[in-house]
Amino acid sequence: MKIIEANQIENLKIWYQLHGRHNLPWRKLETPWAIFVAESLLRRTNASLVAKVYGPIINEFCCPKDVIDRKARWLEITGSLGLASRFENFFEACDQIVCQFHGKVPSKYKSLLALPGVGHYIANAVICFGYHYPAYIIDTNTLRIASRVSGEEIKQERVLPRFHGRFYKDLNFLSCFASLRRILGL
Repeated sequence: MKIIEANQIENLKIWYQLHGRHNLPWRKLETPWAIFVAESLLRRTNASLVAKVYGPIINEFCCPKDVIDRKARWLEITGSLGLASRFENFFEACDQIVCQFHGKVPSKYKSLLALPGVGHYIANAVICFGYHYPAYIIDTNTLRIASRVSGEEIKQERVLPRFHGRFYKDLNFLSCFASLRRILGL
């Protein structure tokens, strides 16, 4: 596997400027809470649907305690997403954040993973975009881009367990992901 080349970097920048979804509201807010909410809502949900309710949610629910105190209102706003049954985990996670972390979304990977409904992707997204710490956010989309850039077929089932176990050591592969975020200014 080769490290990303200069012409590929330029092509990625151009593609992102032309096709990137710059208008998504969660891209403008970089607090741990805003990222936690966005990623929780985006789980198995179309981004355009989440975009319609994200603004009102962030304005009305400034912290996990607001969610706990007003669950019915949360469900009223998010009802169009069809996620009522999935929000039980989110409510439990908010409760744990309030009780165990004094209302602050945790910054440690293991603490985030211990929250109900939080997996590797959400934990790393909060760490990366909310706390601005280095973290690899790997999903089907990033694997598809890395495959195209590297010219190597990268299968999700081969990579994700290694990344999340923190023992994947292929510097070229890792540099591809780190480069993508840096290149695109994310």
